[in-house]
Amino acid sequence: MALIEYDEYKQRLRDLGPELEKLSAALDIPMEELLTMTVEQGSIYGLVGPNGAGKSTMLNAVAGVWPV
Repeated sequence: MALIEYDEYKQRLRDLGPELEKLSAALDIPMEELLTMTVEQGSIYGLVGPNGAGKSTMLNAVAGVWPV
């Protein structure tokens, strides 16, 4: 899978607004904090939320799975 360009990434995030708002509400985390995180080497993190919160949507967009 090819990496996506920064401008394309920003556009995909804009298009995800409604799903990110649902995820933000479900996790009780401000939207701007959802997309900023540092993962230390050897750490394991999970993305948890109710059905329809946008977990897969966010990961697919960030990974560049969806065509534009």
